[in-house]
Amino acid sequence: MVDETANDGEIETAITALCPVVPSPIRGVDSVTSPTDIVCTEFSVGEPPTARSRDSTQAPPPSLKPSPHPFTSRSRSMIVVSSVKPLKEISHNFLGTSSELNTNTAMSPPEMLVVLLLFHCALGIQKLDLLYQWKGVDFVFPSKTTKEAMLRSGYYIQDNPIPLDVDVWNQDGEEKVFVTLPRFKPGTPATLTTISTKRNGDNMSPLLVPYPDWSWHREGVCDGITSVFRVQVDACGRLWVIDTGMVDILVKGRQICPHQILVFDIRTSKLVTRYRIPEEDLKSNSVLPTIAVDIRDADGKCRDAFAYVADVTGFGLIVYDARHNRSWRVTSNYFYPYPVSGYFDLNGETFDLMDGVLGLGMGPNKGDDTKLYFHSLASVRESWVLTSVLRNSSNFKGGLNVVPRKFHVSAEERSSQTAAVVVDENEILFFNLLKSNTLDCWNTRKTYTKSNFVELDRDDDLLQFASGMKISKGKDGRQKLWALTCRFQKHMTGTINPREVNYRILSAPVDQLVRGTACEAKSSSLTSSGRPGGYRPIVFEQ
Repeated sequence: MVDETANDGEIETAITALCPVVPSPIRGVDSVTSPTDIVCTEFSVGEPPTARSRDSTQAPPPSLKPSPHPFTSRSRSMIVVSSVKPLKEISHNFLGTSSELNTNTAMSPPEMLVVLLLFHCALGIQKLDLLYQWKGVDFVFPSKTTKEAMLRSGYYIQDNPIPLDVDVWNQDGEEKVFVTLPRFKPGTPATLTTISTKRNGDNMSPLLVPYPDWSWHREGVCDGITSVFRVQVDACGRLWVIDTGMVDILVKGRQICPHQILVFDIRTSKLVTRYRIPEEDLKSNSVLPTIAVDIRDADGKCRDAFAYVADVTGFGLIVYDARHNRSWRVTSNYFYPYPVSGYFDLNGETFDLMDGVLGLGMGPNKGDDTKLYFHSLASVRESWVLTSVLRNSSNFKGGLNVVPRKFHVSAEERSSQTAAVVVDENEILFFNLLKSNTLDCWNTRKTYTKSNFVELDRDDDLLQFASGMKISKGKDGRQKLWALTCRFQKHMTGTINPREVNYRILSAPVDQLVRGTACEAKSSSLTSSGRPGGYRPIVFEQ
């Protein structure tokens, strides 16, 4: 039993003993400054969590409603916490049965805090935290005069820039958050930015700073940066950028500069590599939206590096060998859209989009080889290939794929399309089901079936169309998932409302997201052929 006179330090010690990883603040409680700040006597167990309001100022709900968890009973049960009992007994009753505790002995505030945190730890509840949100983005301009001139000329149209991707660099306590804004529409003055400390009247809506600086973002200057969909921060402190060279993509699409790969040293913001992709590696309609980076010697000099670039409309993959500064095109039938999945019905918006390979998820480097997971946007299946296959250019000479059986596709399907994916160091793949507005995970050691997907979060406002998803690692070595959602379906149908919050960046520690789920499992479930169960090579005539 916790002593009523226990001080804050003693309470923290007790909590740490109960829960090795100190949890984040319990949802529904904005902040906890002392044990007496919490007054809560009722829990409803087994009910799904309610959607978080887009209004961050909304008052917290009167009760905490944990989402269903493997340790809790699925049946409705009520526990009235108004008694002083040993924590072991309380936790046993809460987690093990639907029995009710109700005695006449009052529970002190310190004991209440410990019990609440015990419940939170035991349930393992952790959702994505909303970090930033925008109705429309604004920038840190060189001067007020410059901004006014850009507005008058139409070079900056406040409602037109569309944030699409996010990635994060952490080094020696310094954090830099990158945000991309492809030039989908006229009036996007910068296409690659970082989040600044300056705000525009809202603490959650920071201004964006062009990266490396404004001089790189002059439209039509091909030695700069033209239009960036996605980026990736590698393990060597470098930012890899795939520049499509296209502007006004959602209007009429103009190719004004060559496709190129740019690599920056993040510490100095200096360009270290520029590679213009040769015409023979492209199609006349190529659009390159996604890049995945494969560092083969991250513990060495970081010279042995490859980049895999998706061609979403040319239905191919481009492999860039950084050490030898050359590239080649990879073909596979799995890079094409699946016709039955080209119709989208997302949050009341419907449209057709026959986009091919888009999502790329690089598995952890296992020494000799790595798996690249991929899928078309117009698809409900996941595919994968070993990067050793892609890194051997002789497999794809003359535009042919002489190793089609080395590419694999899932035997089963997701319930809807997905855009961005990311794979963590434990081989867990995270994805956003576009139709249901959920964040899900799949342990890639298990069969690719719906029964092995775990829903980690669901929100019909915050999780509309996750177009960017990354994992960063902090100074403590802890993985953190980042997601950018952009309501892209509304841009496709022309129904975007600039008076609503449309763009959000969310994040959460990976270990807390997956705790107690199948995505936390470490055991392997491989087939005798060495492939994850549920995958099959499907061979088409070349």
